[in-house]
Amino acid sequence: MQQQRNFFYEVMLCGLAALFFASSASAQPEAGGQARIECPVKSFNFGKIIAGAQVEHEFLLRNGGEGELVVQRIVPACGCTTVALPEPIAPGQEGVLRVAFDSSGFSGAVSKVVRVFSNDATQPHLDLVLEGEVLAGVLVSPPWIRFNEVVRGQSAGRLQDVRLEVPPGSPISLGRAKVFSPHLSVVEVSGSDKVKHLQVKLGAEVPLGELRDRITVQLIGAETSRTALNVPVFVSVVDSLILEPRVVSFGVVQGEALLVRVAKLRSLTSESVKIEKFRIDRPGIEVKIKPEDEGRSHLIQLTLDPRLVETSMAATLEIFTDRKDLERLTLQVHVVVPYRP
Repeated sequence: MQQQRNFFYEVMLCGLAALFFASSASAQPEAGGQARIECPVKSFNFGKIIAGAQVEHEFLLRNGGEGELVVQRIVPACGCTTVALPEPIAPGQEGVLRVAFDSSGFSGAVSKVVRVFSNDATQPHLDLVLEGEVLAGVLVSPPWIRFNEVVRGQSAGRLQDVRLEVPPGSPISLGRAKVFSPHLSVVEVSGSDKVKHLQVKLGAEVPLGELRDRITVQLIGAETSRTALNVPVFVSVVDSLILEPRVVSFGVVQGEALLVRVAKLRSLTSESVKIEKFRIDRPGIEVKIKPEDEGRSHLIQLTLDPRLVETSMAATLEIFTDRKDLERLTLQVHVVVPYRP
């Protein structure tokens, strides 16, 4: 009996000792200590910029604690700032938080806050500020230059005008203008360092297809990060005859009813065009071509008889004209026939 009581007391003493050491361990700080976020300079003034310019800045972060500092998430102001999360920062070390601000759509005094959340228990979040003044951008009319359906070989002398104006009160001045493509030229018709009237001119041998370039106008003014203004220029050079569309599809053929599709051959010049002949290389499709607008366009009607088509096919309609520069055009025709067991 005495031995049982001694054993009971020993178990109680061991349990109390375990509780004591457990409570002592829980009272100890976490291994590595507590992180503490510090930022020597919490705001950045970017001065004056032109609307549309982008500002980038690096905020220096320091870990003044004894544990590893982890930036957990960042909340930028109203979606106008973008940031990149820094790597974890060891005790006593420094890291960089990169912030970018897109000034498009802003005007006047601007102050944007970036809120940084970290594992610093004493300061759960830190606010960083980007501020400055956004000046109204240069007014451009039209905002881009577009030459549509320029017939190949007839581009020489085609002109487009563009006007640039600096808003009142802006310190920006307009400098010289230039283009980069050898097929374009730009001249200043009239103006000053605040208002300019420019003309863009096409050369004689602009190649077939799409040409993309820009007018670059130098911006002169103190405390601006944007040094040039770009006005996009688009040129579409086409043949004198256009097939619209170039591909005709009858889709998935169901049943036996006749199906009709229509295309058009159009001349981009004042001259009429004559269809010499045409042919299609697959059976089951009847083609009729009817002139319109005194021969400057032709309506192409394609009629499919499903009873004469057994399998899916891709057909080619060839059209021969009296144009020496474009004697033959092709129209692709697609038919899908479902499997018939």
